[in-house]
Amino acid sequence: MIKLKNITKHFQSFSIQSLNYTFENKLYQLQGDNGSGKSVLLKIIAGLDRNIKGEVVNTKKKYPILFLTDTGIGLPYVTINDNIKISAKILGVDCPKNITNFFSSKEQLRTAYHLASVGMQHKVGLSLLFSETDYGLIVLDEALNGIDSRSSELIVEQLNFLTTKHSCPILFVSHYLDLPNATKINIKDFLEVNKWKRLIN
Repeated sequence: MIKLKNITKHFQSFSIQSLNYTFENKLYQLQGDNGSGKSVLLKIIAGLDRNIKGEVVNTKKKYPILFLTDTGIGLPYVTINDNIKISAKILGVDCPKNITNFFSSKEQLRTAYHLASVGMQHKVGLSLLFSETDYGLIVLDEALNGIDSRSSELIVEQLNFLTTKHSCPILFVSHYLDLPNATKINIKDFLEVNKWKRLIN
């Protein structure tokens, strides 16, 4: 689990005062308009934003964190398959073995990253969800943008499977996809309850 303890942060249009919250090892879906503070919160939870007062306690801090956004990860002149292997190596996780059904053909895996569609580029990072390595946190911040519906279904199935393991918090953001099994957090209500102040309307 991840505990936010007395988090205080001033960031552009937000002021956060003494935020306390615990994210259990389950699936959450953050909901809210663009610019409402979802990404700000996710970066704090993941420990990517250290310009804060207070403490972020991750009980599995020695495990890797998978943080994916709507920007794909990959080296341009390397194949999709090799990019998946490289990304797994960099993150320190086992390379996912059974991902051929995540791609419509083996030819896609042999495609150079810079020649691949946006959806295929995003699948490089999303493939790491199928690694057998345990994570300390999984964040998908609009990471399914550009992904076809069949692949989105496979990702949702995998998220539900990972949730049954209760190994880490999984935080999911999407403006078009709803996860029925997720604990919903309406960011506007969350901000008000936890006394975040929006400085600019």
